[in-house]
Parts: sequence; C-alpha cells; structure tokens
Amino acid sequence: MALRIQRIKMDDVSAVQNAVNVLHAAFEERLRNNLNYIAATITLESFLLKYKDAIGLEAVVDDEIAGVVFLKIKKDSGQNNFAYLFHLAVLPKYARKGLGTALAENALQIALQRKCAYMECDTAVTAYSAIRMHQKNGYVICGLASFKSTNYYSYIFRKPLVSNCRWNSRIYCKVCFCVSFAKCKFFRNKFGEYRGFAKIIKRFI
Repeated sequence: MALRIQRIKMDDVSAVQNAVNVLHAAFEERLRNNLNYIAATITLESFLLKYKDAIGLEAVVDDEIAGVVFLKIKKDSGQNNFAYLFHLAVLPKYARKGLGTALAENALQIALQRKCAYMECDTAVTAYSAIRMHQKNGYVICGLASFKSTNYYSYIFRKPLVSNCRWNSRIYCKVCFCVSFAKCKFFRNKFGEYRGFAKIIKRFI
C-alpha cells in the first residue's frame, strides 16, 4: 500500500469537494446509527464558509484519497497557541490500516511548527475506535461537551506538546473532566440545549 500525506489546497474548490466526499462516505455509518454529525452531511458551500481558515491534510493511497483531517490554530484564554484537530476521517475500506494515525501525526508536526502548547479534539462518547486511537496517540480525556449541531455528548481530548503545559498532569486532567462532566450533564441535554431548570439558574448567574 503506497501511502502519502499531503496538504489540501483549501482555495481549490475541487480539492475541497473531494475532501467533503470522503467525510460523507467515512461518516455514513453515524447517520445510520441516528447520530447527528455535521461532517456527514455538510455541503461544499458550508464547508468553505465555516473552515476557510483551516489547514487540511489528505491521505492518498494508490492515487485515491482515502482519508482527511483538518486543524485550526487558535489561542486559549492564556494566549497560548493550540491546535484544534477535527473531522479526522478514513474511508471504511481503509479502516484500521494506520491512516488515521498517520494523518494525526502529520497534523502534530504542523502544530509543533506553529509553536502550539497543546492539541485539542473531540469525539462522540460512543465512538470507541476513535477514542482508543486518540488515547493511543497521547491524548487525554479532560472534558465533556454537548453541541447544538449534534445529538450526543462528546469527550474533549487534549495532548500536551510542551513540558510546562498544565495538561501534562493526569490529576489536573481528571479534575477538569469531573468538573466538566458534572457541569455539562447538569446544565445541558445531549442536543446542546439548556435544561429547563438550567435556563432559570442561568438568568441569575
């Protein structure tokens, strides 16, 4: 299997359309399982508008685009650069062949070049293969979230890239997860909506 990882030309509409096609095919199973995942149905127009400043990578196997991943370089509240990794997708016929790990590793190199303190990503709490892959690649679960664009809870992962990063502490990550879990479950349902009593409480906060 001849594999190469290359940048997606985000200003090339046909290149982005190919990436969107991979997302649709890779996440079709989530739709069959009644999971609302934006990448499974996103249109080319929406993708170009929402992710125009993203960096895209594609895994090419024997001249076929077999997987993609995207990342954005952001700043946190402490003004530290971090890389947000999203829409990591591999066509079903190439699953469990190391393509996801290869894409994530190349995204990591970009994050290091951009002097990022850590990487962040999220995935559904029931996406067990993705969870295992992220943990195998050094990511730690440190939060729980519920987004309005989905109908499930998601784990938040972080991977420290510098020695003095707070996410190097497993204890700190566990504490953050427990607080995040309690807050998310208390205030929001799996559709990202505030619960009835939470709306009342929010008015006084």
